[in-house]
Amino acid sequence: MSASRGFWLVVGLALSVRAVFLLAIGPDPRYAYFADTPSYTGPAISLKNHGAYATLKEGKLVPELNRTPGYPLFLVPFLNTDGSLRHRAVQWIQAILNALSAGLVYGAAFFYWRKDARTALLSGIAMAVDFVNVIHCAYILTDILFVFFVCLSLYGIARRQFLLAGAATAASAFVRPVSLYLAVLLAALLIVFAGRLRPRVTSKQLAGFMLVMLLPLAGWYARNQSISGQWTFSTVQDSNLFLIRTALVEMRDKGVPFEQAAQIVQKAYEQSPDPKTPSSWAARYLLTHWSVYAQVMFHDFLKLFAGNSIKVATWMFMKDPRYDPAHQTILSTQTAWEQAKELIQRQPVTLLFLFLYMTFLGVVYLLAILGMHRSWMAEGWRLTLLIAAPVVYFTAVTLGADAQARYRLPIMPALFLFAGGGYKMAPLKERDL
Repeated sequence: MSASRGFWLVVGLALSVRAVFLLAIGPDPRYAYFADTPSYTGPAISLKNHGAYATLKEGKLVPELNRTPGYPLFLVPFLNTDGSLRHRAVQWIQAILNALSAGLVYGAAFFYWRKDARTALLSGIAMAVDFVNVIHCAYILTDILFVFFVCLSLYGIARRQFLLAGAATAASAFVRPVSLYLAVLLAALLIVFAGRLRPRVTSKQLAGFMLVMLLPLAGWYARNQSISGQWTFSTVQDSNLFLIRTALVEMRDKGVPFEQAAQIVQKAYEQSPDPKTPSSWAARYLLTHWSVYAQVMFHDFLKLFAGNSIKVATWMFMKDPRYDPAHQTILSTQTAWEQAKELIQRQPVTLLFLFLYMTFLGVVYLLAILGMHRSWMAEGWRLTLLIAAPVVYFTAVTLGADAQARYRLPIMPALFLFAGGGYKMAPLKERDL
């Protein structure tokens, strides 16, 4: 099977699955809009109406420092003149983008596994049918656009198209700033490994990768510094560390709801005799509560890799109001096991879906481990680590910060690539890129 035929086969399958899903849930806007959506549509409206990346506050345009411009720019073409959003059009475009992402996983696996079409097909099909990817096509949130650029970066690295990889990595950071230090990690790995990869990365390739990736990011730093006087890429980074991680530790330590825990840490910070920035205060707090933080991270690991989005699907398809996100607490005090038992008791049919999807994830993880071993033996640990960098990075930055199924999305493309290789443990031919 040729690379192009396999690519479109995977894209067609993925788009069919997503089309069935979108038709099944219908155009109800409740399935599109979430609590964070206005923080993206606001800057998009300002871009469309005023040509400025800003947010309207108390009748004045204030330069936006919290949200990076990637997703608001994406939303601009879908805005009506009155500022309303054609959410159904966004959902369908996101379905197409996510289907193309599955095709990119196929392409990355095809070239990484030395043009083995069957191996690549398995990787692409796994991405095509992954339920968490499918359901997030409906949300007016950054996830699908973010995953597209992560897949494009993975494809660029596997194909040795480093200009493409660098540009895609930078674009992913503009969609979600959590990807910012992935760019730094990839740059560092390529600098260290360039001369030892097969075939070696040339100085010209390395320079191009660094240029197209780091220059746009530096430019955004400079823009924010000129506005706020602070060298920051996004203020969401500080709020993530301060408002989420510390509150989660306080929540587990004191056994109180998340909202109350957030108020406790906010008050503790304000009353601190040694004033610090929120992020530095939070880092000190986490160090002094390291044992509780370790417990939070362990439970987050389970949530991250076993999360399934079935509760919100239950709301969409079975209309169970218990799982309407608009009426959910920010973070439940129930354990994951308690939540699963309640879900099955309320909707017994979800037990079958849970079994099927958890089996799918378990097989993918097992095959991915085998694929990493195969890659390590055939290609060496350096190239394996370069491909696995998003898995390591996004896992590290997510644990302890309210891990859930949606935050696993950028981890999965590389795991699907490795899983394809794990399925076929035969010796590889000579690399021919």
